[in-house]
Amino acid sequence: GIALTLEEGAASRFGYAYRILAFLLALATITIGRAMLPAFVRAPHLAMQLTIRWAPISFTVGLAIALVIGYFAEPVVAVLFERGAFTPEDTRAVAGVLQLGLWQLPPYFAGIVLLQLVMSLRRYELMIVPSIIMVLIKVIGSLVLVRSYGLDGLMISSAISYSVMLIVYLYVVGRQLVPE
Repeated sequence: GIALTLEEGAASRFGYAYRILAFLLALATITIGRAMLPAFVRAPHLAMQLTIRWAPISFTVGLAIALVIGYFAEPVVAVLFERGAFTPEDTRAVAGVLQLGLWQLPPYFAGIVLLQLVMSLRRYELMIVPSIIMVLIKVIGSLVLVRSYGLDGLMISSAISYSVMLIVYLYVVGRQLVPE
């Protein structure tokens, strides 16, 4: 909705970039979730060790994917969308938005590992505070950053919200699940 308040074409650029991001986020959720949740459920006594090992690896994989796709953003967007009325100028504009949006991937990937840990232990109440904080940061951040950065502000606020969510999850998991 916020993209609709910006200049003409902003919502379309956001939509095209977000299609790629949504695919990557969904793929991460499925892949990491299917790998971690069964391991956590089968060996709950090892869940924390697996989390400590796999959260940084997931963050690094997310960072690598962000860097590679960011570097090749224009050709990726061109192959996926450039035909008909979608011009090379549109490709460059969408690629720029996509490059900023890709910074969501590292904290999101690591956050999925922590979320799977919480879910495997059936500690659903631990998801409430990080989720509320994330939504508040996303909404307020979007409203504030769009004023200064336009469409880029939406992607920046998403990256910030996932980063803060990861930090809050690390805090919550450390305080609530790590034995003293």
